[in-house]
Amino acid sequence: IFLQIFVSTASFKEVEIFGRKLTPLIEWGRLVGVGDPEPATQAILDIDLTVLSNGTLSSGTQFIGQLNGLTYITQQSYVITTPSETIEVVCVKSGIQGNLQSTDILAIANSIGVIEDEAVVNALTAAAIDAEKEENYRQRVVERFQLNPQGGALADYRIWAQDAPGVQQTYIYTGDPSDVLVYVEGDPDIYPDRVPDSALLLAVGSVIDFDPATGLSTRRSVTAVIDPVGDKSYTNIKAVILKSFDIFVTNLVISDIA
Repeated sequence: IFLQIFVSTASFKEVEIFGRKLTPLIEWGRLVGVGDPEPATQAILDIDLTVLSNGTLSSGTQFIGQLNGLTYITQQSYVITTPSETIEVVCVKSGIQGNLQSTDILAIANSIGVIEDEAVVNALTAAAIDAEKEENYRQRVVERFQLNPQGGALADYRIWAQDAPGVQQTYIYTGDPSDVLVYVEGDPDIYPDRVPDSALLLAVGSVIDFDPATGLSTRRSVTAVIDPVGDKSYTNIKAVILKSFDIFVTNLVISDIA
C-alpha cells in the first residue's frame, strides 16, 4: 500500500485497497487533471477504386489489407457512377497496425462485380494510435505534478499540448510580441522519425485553444497568439525540424579491444 502513495511507484494494474478496486496510477492521473490513459484508436483511409460498372457499394463492405491482413469497412453507402471512385474505410481493429500508406493494397473480401477486387490506398486520413503505455502515462502524470498551471506561462502550453493523442514532447518559444511558438515532437510509435503530420499540429492547436473537458476557450491568454491568421490553421504550431550533423573524434585511444 505504501508504494501507491507515490506517482513514481503507483501500480498501473488494478489492485484492491480496503475493499475498493482501483488502479492507483490512473487515480493519480485523474486527480491532477491528466485523465485516463489514451485509448487505442482506429485508422481511417481513403482508398481508390477502379469501377467496372455503375452500382452501389453498401455500408459495411469489407476490404482486407494486403500487408497486415486486417479488415477495413465502409461506414456509409456509395453510389458508383464514374470510372474511378475514392471512398473512406475504417479499420475494425484499433492500434497502429491498422495504419497503411499511400499505394498500399487492399482486396475486397467478397467480390461484387461493380469494382475491381483490389483497391489502392490514396491517403491515411486519420492515423491510429496504440493504447497509451504505462511508462508514457506515468511520465505525463509526473510532468503534470512538476509543471503546475501558472496562468498561461509557457509551461502551461506543454501541459495543454499533451491532451492531443500522439504528442511525445513539445518545445515552447516566444516569437514576436504576443506570439507563442509550439514545436511538436510526435510519438515515435506513430511517427518513426518523430516529425508529426499536419493533423496532429491542428489537434495541438485546438487543445491549446479549447479545453477538451468543457469545449470552452479558457486556456491560453487572449493576448497570446498561436493562430495569427485567425482561421484555425494554427500556423504557430510547428513540427520539430530534424538536423543532421557529423561528429569527429580526435586523439581517441583504445586501451582494450574485446
